[in-house]
Amino acid sequence: VIEGEVPTPKGVKPIKSRFVYKWKDADKPTPKAKVRWVAKGYSQTAGIDYGETFAPTGKNVVFRILLLLVLTYGMQCQQIDVNTAFLYADIEKPVYMEGPPGRPCKPGHCLKIRKCIYGLKQSPRDWHKLLRSFIIGIGFTQSRLDSCVFYDITVYGSPRYILIYVDDILLFTMTNQEASGLKEQFLERFDCKDLGEIKRFLGVNVTIDPGNYIRLDQSHYAKAFTTKFDDLTSIFKTHRKTPLPYDTNDRLADETSLNEKSEFYDWWTLFPYLEVIGSILYLALNTRPDIIFHVCMLARLAKNKTPQACYLAAHLLSYIAGTTDYGLTYRYADIMDPFNLISESYSDADFAGDHKTRRSTAGYVVFAAGAPIAWYSKLMTTIAVSTMESEYMAAFHCAQEVVFIRNFLTEIGLEQTKPTRFKLDAQAAIDAIRNPVFHARTKHIAVKFRWLQSFVQDNNKILDISHVITTDMVADLLTKVVASRTWQSLSPLIVSDAP
Repeated sequence: VIEGEVPTPKGVKPIKSRFVYKWKDADKPTPKAKVRWVAKGYSQTAGIDYGETFAPTGKNVVFRILLLLVLTYGMQCQQIDVNTAFLYADIEKPVYMEGPPGRPCKPGHCLKIRKCIYGLKQSPRDWHKLLRSFIIGIGFTQSRLDSCVFYDITVYGSPRYILIYVDDILLFTMTNQEASGLKEQFLERFDCKDLGEIKRFLGVNVTIDPGNYIRLDQSHYAKAFTTKFDDLTSIFKTHRKTPLPYDTNDRLADETSLNEKSEFYDWWTLFPYLEVIGSILYLALNTRPDIIFHVCMLARLAKNKTPQACYLAAHLLSYIAGTTDYGLTYRYADIMDPFNLISESYSDADFAGDHKTRRSTAGYVVFAAGAPIAWYSKLMTTIAVSTMESEYMAAFHCAQEVVFIRNFLTEIGLEQTKPTRFKLDAQAAIDAIRNPVFHARTKHIAVKFRWLQSFVQDNNKILDISHVITTDMVADLLTKVVASRTWQSLSPLIVSDAP
């Protein structure tokens, strides 16, 4: 790692360093004390100490797709973790650092670093390049659509897939023997921990019942942070039945409505708003599509939190505390054909739903094997001038996701043979997609019209668009706060509390 102590080059300001102390596996009976010497990368100068820094990470939707292959074909999913991964990668540009605390260098001298120490801005990128070259060297091909996925599909052999997320690596093989062979190749090159069959990946619990179902949840994580913030929900006698009250918009518009709750009103300034929203957001992005709209709406208030925003965040926390076991269950019985994995998708929009900017909210859910594999909820960057336009823009985003998933499946050898069912509840938007007619009201979104329409034509049909009544539109939960009755009927279609 350290080439040695050298005279400090002229014009070079050595990077400072520090020790980081932490308890590893703190939730286990025998936690381990860990110390790491790291660079203070914030003191690096762009163009002098480092060049490019971008390093890709695996997409959540790709992780779920590969798990569907485990369910469909009975594949093995083994997990390994590379110890001190960054230290394997060489540094492209020389890096000079001060000695560690307590062990300073001689006056006028510094340490010349030849490996990627943790904390350097370029370390993740250089590590990814090294790992990429190694995996390609053992016979795999890097995906064009997700650079963290590698596949080996041969005519006479079994398909093999590798998914990497920094130093966490998943190996997808047909047999245990193939998995063992891959592990040996990694162990010859790196110092790795063999974690065996996947149980938890990036904080997500993975339960596999071969030939039956795969379950994804974050119950341990949800219980941990709701317990940590338990005092914030003490204003509620029982757990809330919905993520946010139906009159949320009215509450946000009328801050005086909290004056009567004087006990809460007095201490809202101490409310850890950013920490609460960040904790919930990680949950919503991985296994809880039912709360993605609600946490995103509250996140927009983080810059200038108000008493009412804190009250609503506590309301959402209370709901999560009562639904910590909720997650996603993919069932083998719901996979009719491996070459038609994506069962259906729902797209919806809330026209001019934001009362301050009058921007619309777009939301979609893509289903496979009976549960969502992709979801989205976002306030549109532009203002739609009609309900049809907002619904069309939401459909465009959903179509982009569906096309990506289908293209990825094609790349790894599972080309989808049937169009994906694409459901909207706005007949005007469906008519606009099916009929290539342009006029003054739609010409400003002509490019998106042409792109989306190209996938519903008979010669290139990959989207089978149909109308669904609003009461059956599950994507409605991702665009607005709905009434309690609607929530109770639709939310079980997205998440469940048991396999």
